[in-house]
Amino acid sequence: MAKKARQRATSTYNFLNKQVERLEWEGKWQQTFGNPPKKGIWYIGGHSGSGKTSFVVQLVKALTDLGMRVRFYNFEEGDESTSLQETCRREGIYEAGSKVQWVHEFIAYDEIKSELESLRINAAVIDSRKEVGMTAKQVLELKRGCPDMLIIIICHVLPNGMPESAADRQVKQAARMKITVDRYRALNEGRTFGEIDYYNVWKEKADKMWAENI
Repeated sequence: MAKKARQRATSTYNFLNKQVERLEWEGKWQQTFGNPPKKGIWYIGGHSGSGKTSFVVQLVKALTDLGMRVRFYNFEEGDESTSLQETCRREGIYEAGSKVQWVHEFIAYDEIKSELESLRINAAVIDSRKEVGMTAKQVLELKRGCPDMLIIIICHVLPNGMPESAADRQVKQAARMKITVDRYRALNEGRTFGEIDYYNVWKEKADKMWAENI
């Protein structure tokens, strides 16, 4: 037992010198979010009309620009969402081609987990945690089952920007990156930072709406 305990541990030197594969993006992505690791759980929260969907599509486009393959579980809006189609066209997601796989037909958590453990993709978007009915425990289970994948969980928020439910709060607490979209700005709440703490999803709208609410 003692031998196994020693094998599980690592030295301070090895820990501090461990090489972590990061998102090597540039420009406003790096300026706001730094260069976070390419795997783990991300929390994105926002309410309807906040610019959340536009931000997620922009994020997916940024990931595919880095050569990553993304599977998008679009359960919140479905395949007849004209607003999502318009957002994708506006953000140029068609340039990603086959790097983005869309799943519109609802499937339960167990099947999502099975797919992600078997598919050769780099990232997954689950829209939304509430629609799937995932518990915080299942989100952590998904993280352990897909240790080399970036898993982005979309959550609902209250009018004050706080996560809507206890499960959403737990997901945010456990997430490596925590992002809340409010009035067309994506606010970086940790754990990797750039020079500024927000990303303009739609600059003109964001500047106007934030100026009106100072």
